[in-house]
Amino acid sequence: MNTNSNWSEYLRRKQDSWRAEENLISDTGEGSEDERIQRMFLLCQDRIETGYHLLEIMDAEESQAFERYKSKQQVSTKDDSAQDLMPDATRQAGVTLEHEIEHVFNDALEDMLRLESPTVGLSFLLDLRRCYEGLSRVYTALADNELTSEMARSAIEVRYRLLPYHKDKRAERLEIADELGALVFTSGVDFQGKKMGVKEWGIAAQNHLQSHEIYCELISEEPSGQAEIDGLLHTTAILIRVFIPDSDSRERQSLITAVKRALSLLEDKDQNGGLTAEQAEEYVQIKEDSSKLI
Repeated sequence: MNTNSNWSEYLRRKQDSWRAEENLISDTGEGSEDERIQRMFLLCQDRIETGYHLLEIMDAEESQAFERYKSKQQVSTKDDSAQDLMPDATRQAGVTLEHEIEHVFNDALEDMLRLESPTVGLSFLLDLRRCYEGLSRVYTALADNELTSEMARSAIEVRYRLLPYHKDKRAERLEIADELGALVFTSGVDFQGKKMGVKEWGIAAQNHLQSHEIYCELISEEPSGQAEIDGLLHTTAILIRVFIPDSDSRERQSLITAVKRALSLLEDKDQNGGLTAEQAEEYVQIKEDSSKLI
């Protein structure tokens, strides 16, 4: 199923079945409200599974189109910018599919948010997370950084709600901190000094600061590991070198407070021999950099 007609026909059949099911759910007066909700939830699950199947097709078609173009143009596989050399018509061949996938996930998300309640369980939250993550992949393919970041952050917020179901909550929180830090890059931040728009700066700062705070919390708990220390060193350095110099007076104070907390935690670790030689060296540099700003 790797031609346009195949995925189009597959999606058309799915859409027909979804419309028929929606009509049955809305028209029938039989059954309890719980049964109606369960049928709607199953419909959402089917849409999400279909979205992921279409994502697989999208990835395969994009790869095949690029390989055909690369072969035709004799572009070296070592050329990292080869994708940029593809003509617009070739690069945009999958846009129709990508937009169709977007609609599939958005329809599922709309219904899931309508069904959401304070008592939703594990299965609902897992599917809600997958829906947001699927949308994030679509918006990545569409090169929409803002919506990619928004959907990824929404998925992370669901992960917070899933924490009670995790046996190793600490490991999950560490992964969440790492993912929030990664979102800084999709928010538009450029660590070479490029300025962002006000909105993009705010999104990047919010994601980065939340990541920073999780590392602080993890290090405050015992025992803490080297991954948390590495994460805190990284986020503290970026706060000092990127965000504080580019902040206004109101934002600046909250960022400085976050840096001071981190320096205190790192100082305790350093005094108690909790830093590796490399970490200690980075900590010294961070203290030196911070002294120029704080």
